[in-house]
Amino acid sequence: MELSLFIVPFVGLAGLIYAIFTRLYVIRQDPGDGKMREIADAIAEGARAFLASEYKILIVFVAVLFVVIGVGIGNWVTAGCFLAGSAFPLQPATWE
Repeated sequence: MELSLFIVPFVGLAGLIYAIFTRLYVIRQDPGDGKMREIADAIAEGARAFLASEYKILIVFVAVLFVVIGVGIGNWVTAGCFLAGSAFPLQPATWE
């Protein structure tokens, strides 16, 4: 048990370093010819539209659940923690 407390942070750090280097490798690759870029732009536009519509639904769901937790449990601190935790994934996931 004690050994895992020391190993887990290093494995997590190794995963982050791997993700950073993989991202840099992918970004440095040739984007392709005009047709490939056109397809990639269409995919990116569709993904952005999907995420925008999903976030609209998610915001309503989180707001309703915030009130249900606050009123149902009677603990607004727990409801606030839920709200704070659910807000982090709503940040843009782009590096540019």
